[in-house]
Parts: sequence; C-alpha cells; structure tokens
Amino acid sequence: MSSQGGDGPPQDLEDWSLLVKQLEDVLALKNLLRVGKTNNIAEVTVSKILEGGRGSISEAVAYMIASLELHPGDLYDTSMTHSTEKMELGTESAHSTQSTTIRNLQGYLIELQKRLPHSLENEVLLCNICWENAIIWFKDLDKVQHLGDATEYLKLVTNAVLRHGVASMLWHRFVKKKFQALAQLMEKVGKVPKDRLSRKEVGIGEAYMPAFAGFTVDLIQILREANCEVNEMPVFNIEPIWQTVRGPSSLVEQAIEQKITNYGLLTHHYNLAVIMSAVLTFNMKSAKVMTLFDAKGKHAFFNDFTQHPLLPSQNVDSALTSSRKEFLSRIVTCAVSTLDSSQGSPTHQAHQGPKKDAAATKWPALVLELAKDFGLDLDFFKRQHVIELYSGGHDKKAEEVLMTVNDREFMGSQLLLVAGRRVAHYLLESHKMEGVKLLTNVSPVLSKWLRSLEPGQLRRPEADVQSIAMLIHHVANYLPEGTPEYELAISLVDLVQSMS
Repeated sequence: MSSQGGDGPPQDLEDWSLLVKQLEDVLALKNLLRVGKTNNIAEVTVSKILEGGRGSISEAVAYMIASLELHPGDLYDTSMTHSTEKMELGTESAHSTQSTTIRNLQGYLIELQKRLPHSLENEVLLCNICWENAIIWFKDLDKVQHLGDATEYLKLVTNAVLRHGVASMLWHRFVKKKFQALAQLMEKVGKVPKDRLSRKEVGIGEAYMPAFAGFTVDLIQILREANCEVNEMPVFNIEPIWQTVRGPSSLVEQAIEQKITNYGLLTHHYNLAVIMSAVLTFNMKSAKVMTLFDAKGKHAFFNDFTQHPLLPSQNVDSALTSSRKEFLSRIVTCAVSTLDSSQGSPTHQAHQGPKKDAAATKWPALVLELAKDFGLDLDFFKRQHVIELYSGGHDKKAEEVLMTVNDREFMGSQLLLVAGRRVAHYLLESHKMEGVKLLTNVSPVLSKWLRSLEPGQLRRPEADVQSIAMLIHHVANYLPEGTPEYELAISLVDLVQSMS
C-alpha cells in the first residue's frame, strides 16, 4: 500500500474504507427495496447513486412506496400532521392485509433513516413520494388515486417553502394542461363529458374525472395555504460518505427555487376547480363552468400562477350574479340530497353514512367560500341549507346550521311553510281519520292554509309529532310577535299538542 506521507492512514486504505461504508448503505437500501419487491433493485449500486444526484437514494425509496400504493396513514401517524419525525404505523390502515409487509418495511426504513438521516429526512422523503405518485398517475391517467396520494403526502410537508415549491412543480409538470383541457371541454358541452370525448380531449376517462377535479382543488388549496405561510428556507445536507455525488439537482433543491405564486390568481383558479368538481361530482346538467365568470375572469384563466393579470372584481352585472346564485343553490340541493339515500337500513347507513355526511357538510361550506369570493349574500345559502335539510328530514343537522343564520325573521317565515307542510301531510294524508276530527276544531284560517299547502314539495314530508313540535317551536321563536305568521305558528303549536 502506498502512503501519502505524514501520520495519517494510507490514501488507498481510506478509499477502501469509504467504499465499504458505501456498500453497507447500498446493502441496507437493497434490503428495504426487497421488502417492497420493486423492480429497481438492480439499479441501486454505488456508482448509480454517485451519478444519480443528491436525491437518488430518496427517489429509490419513494418509488418503492408509491409503487406499493401505500397511503400516508400506512406509514405515518397522520393524526399528528405537524410532526412527521417518527415513522409509525397508521392506526387505522386501510390495507390490513398488507400489515405484515408494512411493519417489515417500516422496520427497515427506520434503520435506513438512522444510516442516512439527511438523504431520507422525512421532509425530503415525503416530497419524493408525492412526486413518484404523480409520475405513476401521469403515465396512466386512469390511476387517478395516485394523484390523490401525491396531494396527501404533500400536505404532510411542514416547511411551507418546500410544500409550495413541490406543489408548483406538480401543477406545471402534470396537472395544468389536463385541467385546462377539461375546463374548456366542460364549457363546450355544458355538462359532464362522455367517456369517448373525455379520453380524446383530456386523456382521462369519464369515471375518473370527478376524482381528478377534486384532487386539483386539493392541489391549488395546498398552494394557497403555503403561499400565506412564512417559513425559513430549508437547508439540505448529505451524508459525508456521499459528498462526491454528482448529477442532476434533487427535487427538493429545485422546489425551493420556484417563484412565489400570485394568491389572487390561485384563488381565481380554485373557484373554477371547485365549480368543475361540483358539476362532475353531482352530474349537473346545463352547467357551462366558465360562463360563471366575466370577460376579465375568463382572460385571467390558465396564466402562469406567478403572473399578475387583471383579476375580476365582485362588481359584475346582475345577470351574472343571478346565474352564480342559481348555480350555487343547485350545489346545496345536490349535496343535501346525498343524505336522503342513507336513510335506509342500519347496515346501509353504517357503510355509507360517514362518506355521505362528509359530502353533505363539505359542499355547503365550499358554496359559502365561493359566495364570499363572488360577493353574494352568505345568509341566503345558509337559509337554503337549513330548508334543504328539513325538507329531507335531517332535523338534527338542520338545527346545527340554523344556529349560524343571521336573518331570523326570514328564516322563521321559510320554516313556517316546512312545518305547515309536515302538519298537512300528517293530518290530510297519513292520519286522515284523526285529521278530519282535529281540523274541525281549528280556525278556518288555519284549516284553509293547511289545505292549500303541498306536502309533496318536501322530499320527506313524513315526520313524527315530536319532530314537528320541535320545528314549530323554532318557528315561533324566530318570528316577531304580533305578525300574521306568528299567529299561524302559535295556532300550529296548539294543533300539534292535540296531535300528540
């Protein structure tokens, strides 16, 4: 062995020692990849890592995790979204059959993170898993859940600069052109595009479009939130034995170099994405998505998010305001209607309930968000939400929303009709014999009014006496005393007491 002089070890001995340590890292990495049975194991060598850039180790692990279709909850304790420092098995894994594989994978990954704390730092790994999922989706656009997984992993990145950069790259590299093509196609046909046309123009099948639009909403929202947060610029290190690595910049290095986005333009596209998602989710007809924006708004669409085009104001003509109000009202109706089919058997409710409840809560909240941006009356949509819930017989949920309404008198007037129709259905349709007897003892005004109502205007007019009584109690509290409507409400209170 040759010596370079001095008291230190010979240079070739240092080189061999370095190579041994690198081979140990490669062996540990290969052991992890074998658990995932991925097809990139042969590509993992010392020379490949040294030539693959500073992100090559994280990319190899991320590719395996994305290929296994593992969700964030399978690897991380996602209940602690502000601390992803520990790898913990998801408490409610959606893939219980894979639990053994996941446990083995986590064991190897934890050990590998100890060996490579910089290359496999959680922030770095999360970004790369996000990116690899997006690549898988882009190669096969029907695998839309991979785009969803990409956004879910990205949400766990705690540094806003990094999260913003990766989200911006995702948008430009994978999503923007597809989103633009879909928006223009939906504007052209005015409804959900058929499968053949959708595949031709966008490359995505009809069955996968609602999910794609929903994940696009998530991605733009990630950008909006990261845009508003202030974080220090992250610093990325690499292990001493891999300092000689060369090759392309890593994903995270590219991400932190991305330009800051225009929040107003992000919100403008977010509104369009939510509208598109609603049309696709609820299969809404006669809905030209871009017609809900004025000329200035249409011109601003599909500009680069770093640009600053003129954006629309809330001062639009009355026809556009009316169209927006009508469209958002349809969304509220569609959202609440999803609850109606879950009123069947207990088994059906157990399987469908949580999902339908989430949709019925999510969409009215999104409507309020859009209404605020459009400068519309928020209380109008809150009142509509209450009426739709009572119409479908979802009284408990209606009472929760009722607490948020500001115009109590107007709300009382609307609820009076709902209560009246329930009473009319009870007395004139479901309990006719009792109804004939009871209606002979009420005032002619009340009797005539009840007979003039159409219970069929409620989606679910059937209600027990206790529910009817509770609703009328709310009505009487909301209406001002001394008005004709208040007198009707008091008469209904007396009538319902005799019914019970």
